[in-house]
Amino acid sequence: GWDLTFSAPKSVSVMALSEGGDKRLIEAHRNAVASTMRHIEENLAFIRKGVDGQQQLKKIDGLLYATFEHGTSRLLDPQLHSHNFVMNMGELAGEFRSLETKPIYDRMLDMGAFYRNELATLSHRLGYDLDIKAGSQFELACVPDAVIKQFSKRREEIKAAADERGLHGGKSMQQAALMTRENKLHADVETCQTRWSGECEAQGFSPEQHVPDEHHKRDVRQ
Repeated sequence: GWDLTFSAPKSVSVMALSEGGDKRLIEAHRNAVASTMRHIEENLAFIRKGVDGQQQLKKIDGLLYATFEHGTSRLLDPQLHSHNFVMNMGELAGEFRSLETKPIYDRMLDMGAFYRNELATLSHRLGYDLDIKAGSQFELACVPDAVIKQFSKRREEIKAAADERGLHGGKSMQQAALMTRENKLHADVETCQTRWSGECEAQGFSPEQHVPDEHHKRDVRQ
């Protein structure tokens, strides 16, 4: 099968998972992932079927997949993300065949943007101001850059490895990620939150002070 993974911006992870943060952002992430997977099912789910001696793509109604939600990076920073494991099977007229996943593969960058746009809309609706980055990237404006960097240890590790080897560009960064990929660290929720609280305090940042109340919810249907 295939693992379609969608990961929240670091500021969302910090606000969603830190002690005193905003658990509504976890639900926003789940809804954004669900919307993205529905979009993939509705537009990119195909099998390949022989018709008159030729192979043709045939649209199917949906995918068989399971979603696994995680809350930490390999270095135990807060990192809200969901793995959607798609089984290599699709049903058409009562027959099960292997998927033709090239349409999904070709559009994965677009699907990542779709997820982030959905999450940005839901976060803004909760009352958060957004710091829009290049392309579809964004962060919650209430989380300082220093806090984002503090909780991006894995990204900094990959970047350092890429710089050391003179690697540049998206594929090269993936190569650097694999080079530095060690076994995951493990810790329970309480241990992680105690650690994160200490790191937030060291940066002078209190997540609970930046959670919008109900009066700050926005109607963004326009």
